[in-house]
Amino acid sequence: MPAYYKATFLKFLADDVSRIVGVLSERAAIEGHTLQHNRQTEAWRLTLDLLKAVVQDLVHESPLAAEWGLLVEYPIPRRQKRIDVVILAHSLVFCIEFKTGIGDHKVDSERQVEHYALDLRDFHAESAGRVIVPVAVTLNGRSAELGQVERTNLVRSVVRANQEDLA
Repeated sequence: MPAYYKATFLKFLADDVSRIVGVLSERAAIEGHTLQHNRQTEAWRLTLDLLKAVVQDLVHESPLAAEWGLLVEYPIPRRQKRIDVVILAHSLVFCIEFKTGIGDHKVDSERQVEHYALDLRDFHAESAGRVIVPVAVTLNGRSAELGQVERTNLVRSVVRANQEDLA
């Protein structure tokens, strides 16, 4: 998968956030996004710091998770869009969209990540036959209880999370 940054959880934990932000900035510039704003860089730092904590928790709980894949800024071909984070956990694909500048969950964010998950299902050969879980993360949003998750579709219902309950 041609993400701006990719690593296993184990390699991600060993990598430096500042180096990863540099890689993301460089890849964004190569893609023609030359007006890289401080807001995007700060959003990457917040996201990566949170991901470090979440990945650490997941690997601690399940050592097998150390080999899961992590993709940051994964481009959706021919759509001119990028998914913030994709986690490849064996037969599961987590499609994660972070919103750092808003206070609570928004319907638009949930629709956005659901569309990304559908794009992976419909146009991404590597996701064929895998369960895809779209996750909308609002850092300071209200904690959302995990409701009844539809189990009949390869793309599951959108899960809401915040920085406290993402793991």
